[in-house]
Amino acid sequence: GINAEYMGKQKQKNSKTNEGKMNPYFPPSPYQNLSVPPPMMELGQKKHTLIVKNLDLAVDENVLFEYFSKFGRITNFKIKREVNGKSRGFAFVDYHTARDADTARRQLNNERIMNKYINVIWKGEEEKGDKAKVFVKNLDPKLNQQQIKTYFMRFGSVISCLLSVNGKGESNCFAEIQFHEVEDAERCLKTPEQPIGEKTAIVEKFKSKEERKTLRIINQRNLYIKNLPADITEEKLIAFFGTLDAVVYNMALRKSDSHNAYFCLCAFKTHEDAERVLEAIRDGANLAGNDQKLIIDWNKTKGQLAEERGKITEVERESMLYFRNLKDNLNQNELEETLINHAQVSWSFLKPFD
Repeated sequence: GINAEYMGKQKQKNSKTNEGKMNPYFPPSPYQNLSVPPPMMELGQKKHTLIVKNLDLAVDENVLFEYFSKFGRITNFKIKREVNGKSRGFAFVDYHTARDADTARRQLNNERIMNKYINVIWKGEEEKGDKAKVFVKNLDPKLNQQQIKTYFMRFGSVISCLLSVNGKGESNCFAEIQFHEVEDAERCLKTPEQPIGEKTAIVEKFKSKEERKTLRIINQRNLYIKNLPADITEEKLIAFFGTLDAVVYNMALRKSDSHNAYFCLCAFKTHEDAERVLEAIRDGANLAGNDQKLIIDWNKTKGQLAEERGKITEVERESMLYFRNLKDNLNQNELEETLINHAQVSWSFLKPFD
């Protein structure tokens, strides 16, 4: 169950964090007449489902229910998770009535839970697309999420503001703003430099995850190559890349800990050079006298590798079920023995509540 003492301390911490006044200097807005909250949801639309974004990854079902159940009867809720059980940072909450859902949305939007300020929006509002979003960087680190949202309401109705924070809850100085209308985002982009607090923030067109990934690929010049022979040298590698019309900018050659072979990280002069080497080696190009097939790929960060390992397909996700309120002493074997009587089980993951 919920640790009442912990939750009480957490609420006190949240209220103290949200205390404090706005930074003394916010330039007058030419769009003051647009500084209005999102329109009240028409109850006749029968909207009951909220999306909770920017969740701290440590928030579990107990904590989520504790915050949202106080506003009305919840019929269903779910924290979206990866196949390994790790939270994906967002959740869905269904209320019995649209009025209760609307109250929760207004009361909890921008509330701090653990180390992050959550955004609560109607399911469907996220479908407005990335054209209604802007990306803001170089923010004053003293500004919190609510202050940033309040500032940008001068350009139009703001659905959500996602301020990036580190593990201590401190600002990373950039945020994602989603407006209610595309025209509001376009109006904001006309002033790319915004003096907010004690710094001048930079406003840019928002790029989706796929667009950012494409840009990284376009600008990528670093390759990881392994299964190099024991007698490899930097001179031999440079000469080999020269036969592929590629110029190396920098190189780090290392010996593998597991066997008598080498790998290298190579930075090429241009993306085109790196792409040429990648395609040639994948097509079978190799060093003279090397009896091992070279393995090559774009050099990736630990975060990118972890993300790839955690990805599951939509088909796999649709075949997954989440069970809660299980008995305390249930173990993995008992769970699978129970489930296997009803269907074939590929895998299961049992996570106790803290």
